Amino acid sequence: VMTLSDYALARADSDLATDDQYCQLTYTARTNQSNTQMAPICRKDGTATRTYYFFRAVEYPAGPLNDHRLSKDVAATTTDLGTDLTDVTLGSVLRVEADGSSITGKINGATSVGPITDTAITANLRCGIWAFTGSGDTITIDDWSAADLAAAATHKGFHLLGVGH
Repeated sequence: VMTLSDYALARADSDLATDDQYCQLTYTARTNQSNTQMAPICRKDGTATRTYYFFRAVEYPAGPLNDHRLSKDVAATTTDLGTDLTDVTLGSVLRVEADGSSITGKINGATSVGPITDTAITANLRCGIWAFTGSGDTITIDDWSAADLAAAATHKGFHLLGVGH
């Protein structure tokens, strides 16, 4: 776990088999809620370098923000790739997928942002969690998981010829 003045980042200590992967979590509870953000991250490497894709829920009731953002950090520089203005709700499952150059953010299994084409981060094999809270805020997540994306099933058609007696 890496904790800085305004956010925390944790990565898994084992590699996935490929960089075609997903990471997801369930957002289950919060306190105070002056400014909370949390996200599953993917294509993280095994170092402390802040380079990864993440799909974050942003709650800031005192201001105009209450949305979901598909973003990337490259050497600690954050770039938003796309935004969905859907309200953040407790119990939501947030998922980020990296499949080749297609990066997608999902809420409860439905595509929310993307797929966005981006090739800035490749070959990193780890996933993790990213969180930000305002002073006195806490958030709780559950059911974190990450895995390689399964190869799409290939449909092969066939015809039955000469079937009969």
